[in-house]
Amino acid sequence: MRTRTVIRSAVAAAAAGLLLSGCGASQQEMLDTFGLQLPACETEDVRFSGSKMFGPQMTLSFTASKSCADEYLTDHGVELAYSTSWPYGETILDGKRVPPAKTPFPEDTMEALGLKLTPGRSYRMHTTFTTPKNPTFDLLVDEQGDRVSVYLVSVVLPD
Repeated sequence: MRTRTVIRSAVAAAAAGLLLSGCGASQQEMLDTFGLQLPACETEDVRFSGSKMFGPQMTLSFTASKSCADEYLTDHGVELAYSTSWPYGETILDGKRVPPAKTPFPEDTMEALGLKLTPGRSYRMHTTFTTPKNPTFDLLVDEQGDRVSVYLVSVVLPD
């Protein structure tokens, strides 16, 4: 009986480890899957989360100089002049008022990105970030003077 409990605990721990580590997918494997590279310039606070379990999914965040982040975004199809502002205001859908979302991404994604929003501030959102493998990412940009934090969340799978 004790042996079964130990084995079950070991299996549960291994399964949890796989889930937390992106099912064995390394950062480079996920970047390759999405046809993505990190910015060529100096970055800080790089965070990555990825999984291939139910189709590839990835989040990525980093902080860099404004010029570096802007170049990286435009290299991936983002038109910097066209963004939406988050938080969004109230909208009307099918004649019903829909309050703004509490966060731009689901809570677990916010945690994976390490994204903490400052109440009362607005942030730029873009939905046109792509790579040669044709995935699409939603992204939020947090400008802090000459430094910019970029938060990417995959929404369309790569080819």
